[in-house]
Amino acid sequence: LYVDLDYLKLANDRFGHAAGDGMLVDAADLLKSLFRTTDVVARIGGDEFVVLASHYSTSEEVLNRLDKAQQSFQKRTGRPLSLSVGAAESSLQPDQSLEQLLTQADAAMYANKCSRRRLQAVG
Repeated sequence: LYVDLDYLKLANDRFGHAAGDGMLVDAADLLKSLFRTTDVVARIGGDEFVVLASHYSTSEEVLNRLDKAQQSFQKRTGRPLSLSVGAAESSLQPDQSLEQLLTQADAAMYANKCSRRRLQAVG
């Protein structure tokens, strides 16, 4: 998975870097809570995270769990947390490199972000 924390720059600019840091911690905690200790959850810089997870039935299962956890977090804490997420599956093409998978997941994340922003603009 390639995960982007939405609105981090806006939060930093409007509320200060402590607020942005809190959003990063919330995102990291949410991701770590969803995955097993054998999966890898890493912040790769700025507002981006990568999750290397194995042995899930489908990426849709993981994306649905993440969406539900994000909604639950917001209801429970009252704090906003918006994540754009893209997935790539290596089991479909076992000869792909990690770099190729990350590129695919990043492109899927960007498509997810654009789609969600279009829906917000309409709604």
